[in-house]
Amino acid sequence: MLSRSYAIAQPEQAAVRRLGSLARLSESELRRIADAAAQARYFPARTEIVREGAEPARPTLLLRGWVAHQRILPDGRRQIVGFTLAGELFGRSWSCQHSALTSQVALDNVVLCTAPEAEHGSGLSLAYDKERLAHRLQLIDNVTRLGRMDARERVCDLLLELLERLQRSGEAEGNTFAMPLTQECFADALGLTPVHLNRTLQACRRSGDLSWRSGRVTLHDPAGLARNLGRKRNRLQRGDAI
Repeated sequence: MLSRSYAIAQPEQAAVRRLGSLARLSESELRRIADAAAQARYFPARTEIVREGAEPARPTLLLRGWVAHQRILPDGRRQIVGFTLAGELFGRSWSCQHSALTSQVALDNVVLCTAPEAEHGSGLSLAYDKERLAHRLQLIDNVTRLGRMDARERVCDLLLELLERLQRSGEAEGNTFAMPLTQECFADALGLTPVHLNRTLQACRRSGDLSWRSGRVTLHDPAGLARNLGRKRNRLQRGDAI
């Protein structure tokens, strides 16, 4: 349960917007999400929520904040393989999964709760299935990004993905969103050195692709960037079959 100092009004709203964009949720399912959010837990920034190889977290809704999924090599190098954003689902994905495949670390102050159970065939069950499909799409995008794109393309493609996901959960303002990542963290997600990333961001600013000031990112022409990168938008439509 959140202490009074961390209590927030309707903490489940990002999750309701996100899941509700994927499937039609009944009133009882909305109540179940609200009841789960009432038992929310708080983790401060830089907390390791789950360690790689440990027992995986139960299916979990991230109500607020960002979580990084990362692996650390023996020499200390870090690869961030993905993020969970406010409103999204993470944790154990398959019944046969007995250990966490990555470490999960709070990038800022996060609030999360255990995802409520979903009856087979229900709207909530469909939304969860689409969330798992989204994870697969993000993995494919990440492999393509790291394997075939140059530095500028990597930066723009990942920022487009983050914007699309945050818009779905109502966490973006138009084409602008809060970015809790340091440049070092962002570089570790893109397979770049911080110096190379910094030069690439400067080039993106000069070309008018983006602004990144005071922890907020704006993409000035996301539709144009998506066309240039061959990125298909809105691949998860409410009511679509899996």
